[in-house]
Amino acid sequence: MRSVSRTGRTALRVGALRHRVTVEEPERAADDGGGGDVTWATVANVWAEVVPKSGREVFESDQLGGRITHEVRMRWRADIAPDMRIIHRGRPFNVRYAVNVSGRDEWLICECEEASL
Repeated sequence: MRSVSRTGRTALRVGALRHRVTVEEPERAADDGGGGDVTWATVANVWAEVVPKSGREVFESDQLGGRITHEVRMRWRADIAPDMRIIHRGRPFNVRYAVNVSGRDEWLICECEEASL
C-alpha cells in the first residue's frame, strides 16, 4: 500500500482501501448491582486496508490461546482512540494505538490486536 512520491515522502494508495470496516467505541452503563455493562456503539463505517502482521500463542488464565496483530490503514480520522475497536468481517480488533502518517492528517494507521481465546 505504500509508495514513495517524487518528494520522497511515503504515500498510501487509495485503491488499497477495499475492506469495509466498522469503528466502535465502548459505552458503559451502570447496573443495579454497583457494576456496569459495556456495549459498543458505532462511530463510523469506513473503507480500510487490513494487513495481518504477526501471530503468537499465549497461555493466559489457564488456557492456551492466540494473539494476532493487524495493521488497519484508513483515511485520517481524529476520533480514533486506544479504547476503541474495529470490526472486520465480524471479528473485533482492539485498537492498541493509532499513528497519523507523516503528521499531515491524511492517513491513519491503527495497530490492532485480535484476541482468540
